[in-house]
Amino acid sequence: MISKNYAFISQNNTHIQMRIQSLLKTLLKETTEVLKYDCSETNFAHIYEEMITPSLFYDEKIIVLSNADTIFDDKENHTQWIKVIQRDNNDIFLVLQMSEIPRDPQIKKVFELYIDVQDITPLSSVNLQNYIQSDLLKDGFKMDFATQQILIERLKNQEESLYEYLKLLKTYKYQEKYINKDDVVKIVSRPIEDNIFDIVKSYLDGDKVKTIQLFEDLLIKQEDPLSILSMIGRKLNDLEDVKRCLHAGLNQRQISERMHISNGKAYYLIREAKSIQKKDIEYTIDKINVLDYKIKSGRMDKTVGVYLFLTGGIHESSNDRHY
Repeated sequence: MISKNYAFISQNNTHIQMRIQSLLKTLLKETTEVLKYDCSETNFAHIYEEMITPSLFYDEKIIVLSNADTIFDDKENHTQWIKVIQRDNNDIFLVLQMSEIPRDPQIKKVFELYIDVQDITPLSSVNLQNYIQSDLLKDGFKMDFATQQILIERLKNQEESLYEYLKLLKTYKYQEKYINKDDVVKIVSRPIEDNIFDIVKSYLDGDKVKTIQLFEDLLIKQEDPLSILSMIGRKLNDLEDVKRCLHAGLNQRQISERMHISNGKAYYLIREAKSIQKKDIEYTIDKINVLDYKIKSGRMDKTVGVYLFLTGGIHESSNDRHY
């Protein structure tokens, strides 16, 4: 029996859009009406009226509600929500887009009994590529395999933005209908967090040439040396926190909740953390604390200090750890 209520749970908009599109293809008929509302922008009374009113001109109606969390946050809406979800009307489908299952015990129970809840985990690069290809083809656009890989790589820690970036790229190349590598590089900036992890990884691997090259790339982009050092420190602290969580037996979802980050970001932090030794993280954080104190106390120039740190020229460490 086909469910009449669906809830897609994820903090990643792209992943949810992919799953909703797939569901709609399954449910859609020529006699089906599709309505979409953003619950953060639409009055609940209007949405409620739409949910309880059969379609006038179609046999069935599908209502897709994005940011549905905002409505469940208001307890005044709970009674009406429960009536809608427990409805006998088989002509209306509800599709909810949410970041988490409501915590209210009564609503949570209703979700368990009446809603097909799908908790969406981060997608592989293959699935992302399939989504890119499908999204472009439906609007008559083309993008070769190599360019798709560049786009995926640039969105490695921010896949939730893929849906929006594809819209930007299609708008930018609306006339040509062909998106190439240069278009992606121009429109989609590589997140600085990727550069920071690359610096951390090459530094811990002992690749001084690559480390300095990456550092100088950021200087060319007018990033402040002390800001770069702080970002390296924050990245290492995040990796250390993930190491602790993994050691405590927490899974990806629990780590994202504990650290207040998206599920997608937790996925990449876990992958990065597994590639680095805990003792190396701790030792490097200590060195950064010492250097940070020297720079801020005026005992060392910030640019020279970061250069010395990245080339191994600073060997002092501190027992004063900062978490």
